[in-house]
Amino acid sequence: MGKWRSTPATPVRCLAALACLAAVCAGTTAAQPTAPAVGEARVARLLRRLLEPLNQRLTVPCLTADVSRVFDELTAKDAFRDLLGTQFTLAGGGVYPDHIDLQIRDAGQHSSRIRLAVPESARGTPDGKGRHFLFYLETAPVAPTAQAASVLLAVATLLDTSLPDTVVARCGGGDPAVSEHRYPLALALVSAVAEATIVLLAILFGVRAIRAPLRSPSGPR
Repeated sequence: MGKWRSTPATPVRCLAALACLAAVCAGTTAAQPTAPAVGEARVARLLRRLLEPLNQRLTVPCLTADVSRVFDELTAKDAFRDLLGTQFTLAGGGVYPDHIDLQIRDAGQHSSRIRLAVPESARGTPDGKGRHFLFYLETAPVAPTAQAASVLLAVATLLDTSLPDTVVARCGGGDPAVSEHRYPLALALVSAVAEATIVLLAILFGVRAIRAPLRSPSGPR
């Protein structure tokens, strides 16, 4: 009940309005070939300011293929061996849209897990922090021992520091498992306000394009 269901039409209308504004701006520039470059720069900055909040709200952080590539490289050269010691083995891991799961196993075949979560999507107090991720020790079904926790945090830190800055990108929002994206109510309101603002700006640019030739000096006859 706390979510507002929206069809993709809400962000699409906003993007369509942006396209209209871009078209009007292009027409304005064509009608005034002598307009100073500073005007075009201001329009570009304005569009960037309008697009950035929408991009942040219409997209979510997602991990790139760099995670799997770097993880495979580290395991291929046995880079985790010194951290695991003789009592633990790396039992596996998983890469998900906004987090990484790592699992180790001790000599008694007891498993312990840690989650590396993108800060923007993380919840709760982390057990550690790296350059790109927050670290959360999994306590279910059983919390890791102090030794296992220390090893997990060391393994997570090594993976985190080995990843490039391109590890986190922005992807489309919503659950890909369902056919219809869900957007919060705040997004609907922001989209509506942004849409109205963009349409108003498009009108203002259109009026400016029409009035500019009328104000231009006619020149010698």
